[in-house]
Amino acid sequence: MSAVVGRYLPPPPQGTISPFLWGEETTVRDRLKPGFDAVETSVVAVRWELQRSAAGSAEFFAKNAGPIQLALGRLDAPKQAALLHDLEQLWIDNNLATNGENHTLISNECLETLAMRR
Repeated sequence: MSAVVGRYLPPPPQGTISPFLWGEETTVRDRLKPGFDAVETSVVAVRWELQRSAAGSAEFFAKNAGPIQLALGRLDAPKQAALLHDLEQLWIDNNLATNGENHTLISNECLETLAMRR
């Protein structure tokens, strides 16, 4: 979802570090290195299952996910509509549910990090 939303927003100011890089192991280790020991990372499966269509799931996230709400608030009406359409298509394209009319199943992964402060 972040990649889709990011296409509609201006690039961050020069010198700003993207928060999306927290999903990359090398970036996490580099950022935590100065103040933490024993940094451990692992890729963890994330499964989103919603009892609604993929279009309904996209609408749910648009109404309830803060980053998407912030992005929508920065766009004019035509770009809002385009972003919502692209998010809906993302959910439709990635829905693993056999009954997509009222069931959405998305399989994803994220980087889990555990670290001990020095």
